[in-house]
Amino acid sequence: MFKIFVLLNILQAVYSSRPFVIGIDTLRYEFNTNLTKSMTLQLLENGRRNKIRGNFSYAVDLYEFSIISWAHILRNNGQRPVLYNITIDGCEFLENAFGKANPIFGGIMKNVRNFIPELPPKCPVRKNQMFTINDFYYNEDMFPPYLPDCNFSCFFGLVSRKTYAFQIFQTSHLKSKVNPRFQRKNS
Repeated sequence: MFKIFVLLNILQAVYSSRPFVIGIDTLRYEFNTNLTKSMTLQLLENGRRNKIRGNFSYAVDLYEFSIISWAHILRNNGQRPVLYNITIDGCEFLENAFGKANPIFGGIMKNVRNFIPELPPKCPVRKNQMFTINDFYYNEDMFPPYLPDCNFSCFFGLVSRKTYAFQIFQTSHLKSKVNPRFQRKNS
């Protein structure tokens, strides 16, 4: 019985731990004061990984909005292959009904829910409510296990009334935990 217990724990460790780490390198944001009352974000260096901390609130109630996000791999040769480019209905996201999205984007949206606890369960999103981002980082276990080593740029924006409420730009990296001599070169 003890052997089975040990084997199950080893299998869980192997399959729940990703063979890579994802780190955030830079952060920049903009917001429209007609829709977003306040927004403060900062990239905190925290030993093992950088994290985003901050808060934001809206100037108006949001009864409908879209979430736009994309990520591009940054290659040494100047190419920028698209990892994903997705627009979803924000109210469907709040209700956990945004359908089958790209698995990478799905991992990011699970992270968003975990790190912004005040998100309402459905629309509307009320004005003047402060939303706190609690040390956001990319939780590797929420991503598919087949991602390549790369640097990438990401965009995350919220659009209401055909206008951006805010835009977040960042650069990040994905690095294998495998011995470097077995890693592919980023071409």
